[in-house]
Amino acid sequence: MKGVRYPDFATDPASYDASVREWQALWASIDAFARELHEWTEPWLDTSMRDGNPIFSAWSPSLRCGVRIIQHRDPTMFAVWRNTFAKGTSDAVDELVIDCALTDEHLYEARRMVAEWVLEASASTRGRPSPSFDVAVLDIPAARAA
Repeated sequence: MKGVRYPDFATDPASYDASVREWQALWASIDAFARELHEWTEPWLDTSMRDGNPIFSAWSPSLRCGVRIIQHRDPTMFAVWRNTFAKGTSDAVDELVIDCALTDEHLYEARRMVAEWVLEASASTRGRPSPSFDVAVLDIPAARAA
């Protein structure tokens, strides 16, 4: 698959680990002040299945906001949506979900969206980001909690 980094991530543990490091590097490039101010931590969700869902996650307990990255191999698909993890409970978390293959273009777009999500959450008086990019609001079953 042209342009896809670590296309064998689903079957090769070394490629999977390299993919995780790419997403962690993306996270590390997001505004450190905003991440530290609101105690964003990663990982948030359980990654022990090593199936790419999630390959990366982070959240801020004080803001009740999270980020989940799902990695797959199809370079033609890039999806983003807003979800409420644990909807209807006191543990509800407003999460940005990005589902994509690991390509240069997708990394660029994901970084832009995650950065805006974190900064918007930090600036919001309610902790609910209002990003400038379009996100679908879908009722998706929650990922495995850590």
